[in-house]
Amino acid sequence: MKMKLRFIFPAMALLFLGACAAVEPENNGPDALPETPAEKDVETEIPMPSEPESEPAYTGILKTIWIGPELKDCTGVAPQKCMQIKWEQDADWGLFYNQITGFTFEPGYEYELIVEERQVENPPADAPSLAWHLVEITSKTPQQEGEDTAAFGSTQWMLVDMGQSLLSTTQIMITFNLEEMQISGNSGCNSFFGGFTLDEGQIGFGPMGSTRMACETNIMDQEFFFLNLLAQTSEYQILGDQLKLITSDGQSLIFMAAEKE
Repeated sequence: MKMKLRFIFPAMALLFLGACAAVEPENNGPDALPETPAEKDVETEIPMPSEPESEPAYTGILKTIWIGPELKDCTGVAPQKCMQIKWEQDADWGLFYNQITGFTFEPGYEYELIVEERQVENPPADAPSLAWHLVEITSKTPQQEGEDTAAFGSTQWMLVDMGQSLLSTTQIMITFNLEEMQISGNSGCNSFFGGFTLDEGQIGFGPMGSTRMACETNIMDQEFFFLNLLAQTSEYQILGDQLKLITSDGQSLIFMAAEKE
């Protein structure tokens, strides 16, 4: 009996050690490999194509306007500088006392703009009831003053408009002498002459002299009206073959080139 037990115990010990060797011990040390998580389905978000930008919605009225190449003195609440504006291309320049949102004025250029004109709700008593916003700069044309000034001396100018009907039996002409800064011409009945000055779009005339011929009453009335406007002229514009002399109160004398030397 003792011999059987002596063999049984060593055999059980060997079986126990073998079972322990088959089980891998858990490794929680610093060199342990991390567990690999199970793969998960990943949803990929596909970006949608952006919609094309639509045209802006305008709530006001779209208008085409023209802005002159220089600022002019004007008086609103206080003395200030104003842009020159035309609401029609063939109209005379007027003063624009307001601002155009989005537009930056640069002297020396004549602009053609498309603007949106909007009503202002409940404007203050001293503020305009309309506001203007830039939509597009259609054109920006440099104005060459040197070339304009030279055109004075190389051209004889014939009056075609002064705000009233011209007599078909008369021609009113004017010529500028840049070397002597003198003008001469014919006002329909009499010849006239005098001095003038030029300065950055500004023009001024000194005292005028003339002959003393007598003509029909309607011719004399037209001559008086012309010479009176000429004496009040303060600005000039040359656009191609057209010369425009503008008075301080916005009236104009329009001439066309009659002869080039």
